[in-house]
Amino acid sequence: MKLKKYLYFIVVYHSLAISKNYQEKFEEALQLYEEGRFRLSEKKFRNILEKERDFKDPASQLFIAKNQVRQGLWGQARRTCKTLLANYENSPYEVNIYTLLGDCAFYEGKITSAFQNYLKARKLIDDLSYKNEIDQRLYNCIGLGL
Repeated sequence: MKLKKYLYFIVVYHSLAISKNYQEKFEEALQLYEEGRFRLSEKKFRNILEKERDFKDPASQLFIAKNQVRQGLWGQARRTCKTLLANYENSPYEVNIYTLLGDCAFYEGKITSAFQNYLKARKLIDDLSYKNEIDQRLYNCIGLGL
């Protein structure tokens, strides 16, 4: 009985140590993103995805895509977003993914595609201030002509 409790303690302690390690690494990568160090942040998020989460972390993948957008890597960001949509249907990150897809299309001059993605994002938003932000992007698309 004591052995069973001891093994349980080891498993729980080990999993908490891994979670803390993951959380610290995620926060470090996020800090780099907020500082505008997008290439280094992307690298850190990739390391988390590959080494900590066995390629199963939608939050890290989302931030990889955000970093790619901020670096002007539209094609790579679009592929990352489409992978996220394919692997995580009905994800809480769908709004962000469609917004990023819209941004990629907008910056590539694909205004109609950007408009469509922004509309998909808008349908999923409840927060009024965020909805207004997407509306501004939609107005920009209309202003440039669909």
